[in-house]
Amino acid sequence: MEVGLSVGESAYIRSGISCGVRCDGRGIDDIRRLVISCNPMPHAMGSSRVQFGEHDILVGTQLQLESHSTSTLTHSSSLQSPTSPSRSISFSLDFARSSSSFSKTSLSLLHRRLSQLYASLPSNSIQFQNLFLIPHRLWWRIHVHILILQTSPSSSSLFDTITIAVRSALQSTKVPVVSLQPTDADQLPNVILPNELVQDIDEDENEDEENAENEEYWNVDAEGAPVHVTVCIMEKGVIVVDPDWSEEESALAVLGVSVSMKGNRMRLCGVTQKTAVQSCGLNVNLIRTAITRAQDIAQELILIADQQSIEKKYNKY
Repeated sequence: MEVGLSVGESAYIRSGISCGVRCDGRGIDDIRRLVISCNPMPHAMGSSRVQFGEHDILVGTQLQLESHSTSTLTHSSSLQSPTSPSRSISFSLDFARSSSSFSKTSLSLLHRRLSQLYASLPSNSIQFQNLFLIPHRLWWRIHVHILILQTSPSSSSLFDTITIAVRSALQSTKVPVVSLQPTDADQLPNVILPNELVQDIDEDENEDEENAENEEYWNVDAEGAPVHVTVCIMEKGVIVVDPDWSEEESALAVLGVSVSMKGNRMRLCGVTQKTAVQSCGLNVNLIRTAITRAQDIAQELILIADQQSIEKKYNKY
């Protein structure tokens, strides 16, 4: 059972923030420690584990071939293969026993928010064109499985952590380079996977086998996958980044800002408002300032995630 803050506790938190001090010792612009482990599940096509504050998230990806037959296309001219991230990716969420207090309703809400976030992305944010083996007929679909190992359900930063973990898992996802074997004109070709093509490789030639493996897969370009950042607007216009649940309870408003970044170009994907205690609303300029601060934090998180991913990749060799 969740217990809210008393009036005195909220006043104590707000007074500390007004002096630039938070209960956990951070400054108002400081984020909690972010740790990313790339490919912790070697049998998945891609995976990541992200520890951010009290949250611990494990994500794995799988690939599935989907198709439309020629007859289906003939009878339905509007049927097309996916051309957007929302139609190329599916999500599933679950929680570990250690997070058993997490409700199914909360999981459904997270699933809906994540699906809506990826639905808002432009088609060029993630290079899904390479997933098409035959245009409009045969393509790879990515299934993203999210396991919440540990969390505090009352904190909005849970969704922030999930978006970072999903982005890292997508970037580590390997897609096999397949060969297509022709069949009848009205039928889809047979798909030959890499392990069926390299049966004659000598088991003793380890180096050649490793090079062959590297050439049989390509990585999904998920640089433009979105990251969600939570910020709080406090009294006197003070903006707090990466808040904990007590700071959210004491805030005038809690904003969730979703950002995607590809190269040096940043795109605002959406803004949501969780709470607004002030009945008179908020100043527009203050909201703009909060969004800009959230974009800065999103860029910082993306740089940290990319740097840790690169380090893990090179430490493998």
